[in-house]
Amino acid sequence: MKLIKEEVKYKNYRKVILRTFVDKNGKQWEYETSGSIYGSSSIIALTEDNQIILVREFRPGPMKEFLDIPGGGLDSNDEDAVDCAMRELTEETGYVGKKATLLGKIFDGAYISSPKYAVLIEGCVFKEGSKIEDIEVVLKPYDEYLENLKPEDTVNLSAILLFKEYLRKKK
Repeated sequence: MKLIKEEVKYKNYRKVILRTFVDKNGKQWEYETSGSIYGSSSIIALTEDNQIILVREFRPGPMKEFLDIPGGGLDSNDEDAVDCAMRELTEETGYVGKKATLLGKIFDGAYISSPKYAVLIEGCVFKEGSKIEDIEVVLKPYDEYLENLKPEDTVNLSAILLFKEYLRKKK
């Protein structure tokens, strides 16, 4: 497939792009893709005593509330995924981390046009007065969370799978 035309149909903090391709037989195909403008980071954040930091918030796509890992969009093309993760963690939870590791780059679907980065942040401690967003923060032992997690309980399954793979390789 060869891309022959790309048109931005909508752009705010997310964008919808109509992409036209031609296949090897000359037939044209149109696909709508969507994604955040610059990409996003999903954050697996662990406190010094190995609690995973979770946030309870409403997700407009599935139209329901989730207790899930934090995350958010990169602010510009110049923002690094790890820097974004550190910033978003503090804004959403008030926690700051000591060590960050990029676990991987993910495309969460065939029609998603922007990457999601999975970032592990370790050694997190609460910093009074640093939380900006009105989101409930919940701490759980990370092994308990991973053991009881069901796919329908998260919108960040691929990032969590990368974390599980990281833990497996570390053993």
